Amino acid sequence: QLLGCPPPRHIPGELRRYRAVLGPKLLPTQLNLERAWAAAKKEGEDGVEEEEVEAVRQALLELPPLRCLSQEEPLVNGSWLMKHTATKPGPLLGKMKEFLH
Repeated sequence: QLLGCPPPRHIPGELRRYRAVLGPKLLPTQLNLERAWAAAKKEGEDGVEEEEVEAVRQALLELPPLRCLSQEEPLVNGSWLMKHTATKPGPLLGKMKEFLH
C-alpha cells in the first residue's frame, strides 16, 4: 500500500529516503494524493490525518538538501577506490565507479 503511509515527520532519515525515492517531480503529487486520501478517510478508519500529511510536507520543506548532492566533486573517485581496495585501473574499477555513481 503506497497511499496512507507517509514517513514519520520526526525521523529525518525517513524523510530523506521518501524525498529521494519520489524525486522533485513526484513528491508534490504524492503529498497531494496523501492529503486527498486522508480527507476521504471515513471516521473511525485507520490511516493518517490531513494534519499529519501537512506536517510531513512542512518537515520536508525544512529538511536541508544533502551536502553530497550539491558538491561538484564525488565523495569517492577512482583514486580513492584504488587506494582503499587495492584495485588497479581497468574494467573492475570502472564497474565499481559506475555502481557508486
